[in-house]
Amino acid sequence: MFNVSTTVITSSTVMLKNASSQPLHYDESLVETTKVALFIIILATVFGNTLVLLTTWKDKRLHQPNKYFIACLAVADLLVGLFVVPVRLHMQLNMADVQPLSLCQFWMLVDGFCEAASIVTLTVISVDRYFKISYPFKYRTWMNTSKSRIIIANIWLISFVAGLFSVFTFDGSEGVISKAYSGCTNNNPVYFTVISVLFFFFPSITIVLMYTIIFYIVHKKRKMERKGKLGQSHAASQQNSRGHVLMQELKTIRMLSLVVFTFILCWGPNFSLLLISLYTPEYLSSLTQMQAAVFRNLFVVILPSINSICNPIIYACCDREYNKAFKQFLANNMFTVFLSRLQSTHLSQVTSSSKNKTELEAASRKT
Repeated sequence: MFNVSTTVITSSTVMLKNASSQPLHYDESLVETTKVALFIIILATVFGNTLVLLTTWKDKRLHQPNKYFIACLAVADLLVGLFVVPVRLHMQLNMADVQPLSLCQFWMLVDGFCEAASIVTLTVISVDRYFKISYPFKYRTWMNTSKSRIIIANIWLISFVAGLFSVFTFDGSEGVISKAYSGCTNNNPVYFTVISVLFFFFPSITIVLMYTIIFYIVHKKRKMERKGKLGQSHAASQQNSRGHVLMQELKTIRMLSLVVFTFILCWGPNFSLLLISLYTPEYLSSLTQMQAAVFRNLFVVILPSINSICNPIIYACCDREYNKAFKQFLANNMFTVFLSRLQSTHLSQVTSSSKNKTELEAASRKT
């Protein structure tokens, strides 16, 4: 979601030995493929994340604090599909044009806002799961709907500040600018360095550390349970129930770990290329124009945008509660649509039959 095309791939002075009027060589087939991919990403992102939000809203089983955090993540991804990727597609369709500065500033702000919201929400989810597994009784008394809403409000506040940070200039840089064949860019190294560290690398390390500790705790509890060290004074049914809860938590953690892994996979190359281009550009100077164009389209344009599609797919495949809720929601709505069409067809047939009967009666009277 952060546009790093200025310093990563589109800057001919950093990445290419021979500068030209066009920063990169654009192969026609590569450009067309990118346009089609972005259009598909928009449709899939909006549909998938809208489905997550509607299902969470309609299904009361999902009205839980931890599910609200997933809904918060879906909102961020939905904003990407509604605003960030469409503007990126617009720039792909009009590469030779200089985009309005106001559009670029709006895009940068929303881009940074959504990316920060995603990573901060993922960090909150990992910490939330840590406390739920490590201190289950305290967690039940402490975490409720009102507290989850306060946390979500703080997530959006922090994210807005991060997005707003993108439109300011630091250290004599131009800030947000627009160039032909580069689109909306930002040549502010302070911004990219701070954002990369605070909203990607540090949170990613924190999340991985949280889930590593959680897996260790769950493994330790299951091992103790097998040895009979847990719940010795309780009935066997209670032990089985506790084991079932642990298994469900483990499945949920695996699902969330897959979400985090996908996020890092989609955004890791982007931020790695960004920092390399800022501090060791000589490693990228040997790339040809075609290689630079492929790198840009894959790691800066396509792969980060795909991340917003992956989360709903992971929920549908890995989370049992969401899986059932999705199926029930789609089945109910498809049945409603089918019933509505059936009723309208029946009504039109009745109306047509009544009209024909009236015409026949009028004709018989004339004769």
